[in-house]
Amino acid sequence: MSGSQKWIRQAMAALRQRSRCWMQRVSGPEAQPIVLPQRRVYVLPSMAGLGVVLVLAVMLLASVNYNLSLGYAFTFLIAGTGVAHILATWRNLVGLSLSFQAGSECFAGEAAAFRLVLGSANKHVRHAIQIRSDDGTPLLMIDTADSDSRYGQLEIPALRRGRMLPGRLTIETVFPLGWVRAWSYVLPDVPLLVYPQPLGDLPLPLASGSDAHGTQRARLFADEEFAGLRDYRAADPPSRIAWRRAARDGSLLVKQFDALDAEDWLLSWSHLPAALDTEARLSQLTQWLLQARAANARVTLEVPGARLGPDHGDAHYQACLQHLALFGGNA
Repeated sequence: MSGSQKWIRQAMAALRQRSRCWMQRVSGPEAQPIVLPQRRVYVLPSMAGLGVVLVLAVMLLASVNYNLSLGYAFTFLIAGTGVAHILATWRNLVGLSLSFQAGSECFAGEAAAFRLVLGSANKHVRHAIQIRSDDGTPLLMIDTADSDSRYGQLEIPALRRGRMLPGRLTIETVFPLGWVRAWSYVLPDVPLLVYPQPLGDLPLPLASGSDAHGTQRARLFADEEFAGLRDYRAADPPSRIAWRRAARDGSLLVKQFDALDAEDWLLSWSHLPAALDTEARLSQLTQWLLQARAANARVTLEVPGARLGPDHGDAHYQACLQHLALFGGNA
């Protein structure tokens, strides 16, 4: 590719970005709920609509040339249908209300889930509302009723750890005939915390004591007391799954145990090999933390500048995961 072609592509990309920002008519992430007013909904013919316009032009020329009364009637009937189609498609988006909620925990490399509540500020029924990501990937197709909200889920790839927003989303429709496309842009302010990707095959440093050689020794819980069932999570070992319950009603639950007379599990940054970079260290610590959570262990997390624990329970595990996600100011 020559330098001039590259410059033209960059200029076109910048122009598209500026036009999108202008059409969005907001300077930053928007608070909930987002209601689409008239000035934010745009309408243009689709490829099918351009084909219809071309056919109408040919029909009109033929009707004029051969003085076909029936041709005039069909031409203006279809043209009137197209005009009504423009209004119907535009009204399908105007007044649409969107509320986004962050989903459950997400790790880098997975799909981040955002729950969408779709409603109607003016009680109109909405049909075939499609939501696309900023790169054009279809995320959801949904309808609404005139009085009830509809719920859907968007799944957007989480490429890195830290705080993540859904980004600019395109809300569009071609209802009812597909001749016209109406669309709008939204930028919801719904941060979701993405945890580091759990990777690494280093053995888990279970206990915080030291043996005769001064090295960290590992000890599994010898005495455990059954504490109930909870929903399955990533990194839960198959041996903890309540298979009888799963076979009976299809629910995937995991057995929880309270450890008796157990030592703390020390997960320390300094115990990792020096050859690992920052992201690899965070991934290994996350992997260890998920294994410790599956065993309901008391853990202490040590990273540069912070020490969390010893403690256990969901609040402690979430605090540790959040600290790993935001390590180094990656917000």
